[in-house]
Amino acid sequence: MAAFISCLVLACFCFAADACGLMSGNALVIMGGAMLFPAWDPKDAIINGVIADMLGNAEANKNRAFSSSFTINIFGSVV
Repeated sequence: MAAFISCLVLACFCFAADACGLMSGNALVIMGGAMLFPAWDPKDAIINGVIADMLGNAEANKNRAFSSSFTINIFGSVV
């Protein structure tokens, strides 16, 4: 968990430093983006766990919710 939080904090610092113009080019944005990759999979696991807990035995609704979550995940990966 500490590594996960550290990556998010480093990403925030990279994006903030880029916004302040501390370095020209896209290096800080690329480094910040690389720090966000470890955050992607735990987020999906947590969201899917919440969906499963909230919907319980409603299999049809769970199927719709998981499909929507997957679509949003794919859209986020492309963007």
